[in-house]
Amino acid sequence: PPATIQERMYGYDASAEKIAMIQIAQQTFSTIVAFGTRDKYFLKVELIGHHVITATVMAIGLQPFAHAYIGIFFGLTELSTLPLNVIDTLKQFKNVAKAFPLVTMVCNFTFGIAFLVLRVGLTSYVSVGFQRDCYQLYSTTGAAHSVPAVVFSSMANLFICALQLYWARLIINGLVSTLTGSKKGKKGKNSKAA
Repeated sequence: PPATIQERMYGYDASAEKIAMIQIAQQTFSTIVAFGTRDKYFLKVELIGHHVITATVMAIGLQPFAHAYIGIFFGLTELSTLPLNVIDTLKQFKNVAKAFPLVTMVCNFTFGIAFLVLRVGLTSYVSVGFQRDCYQLYSTTGAAHSVPAVVFSSMANLFICALQLYWARLIINGLVSTLTGSKKGKKGKNSKAA
């Protein structure tokens, strides 16, 4: 990461800007689909909260703001979504999933491990630095471009981290039930339409 708070929080990065624009479009699309289809799965409070908060944080990021963190929080962590997309596709094509049970099992396991490593482990670790930088910005008079934007970003980070921990619990329950063959905890984190 860049050495100074000014570089980390206000330095421009073209890749981070692209990630922010893609996330805004994707989170807006997911929210519209949720309300447009009225599918009770997609209308879960935690999913709508995730979509709206992520899109808002990304809009703030276009300032530029926190570009040094965007690539990790909303770029690298998205790698865990690749096996999730396969899982969700197989759920829609049950005959294909039945024909390739090993693919389903490998994707479930890969998603679970990637989620825990990237979205819980890495995100939690990097969030400590992000929170420290946010605190320094809003506690030092005149350092923040917008105190409300910095405070919102800090609170959003805490919300997303808590949500990741909630989903991690579901994933762990799902992995345990898969490994033990138990039906208990079978509701593991299926899809969040991230």
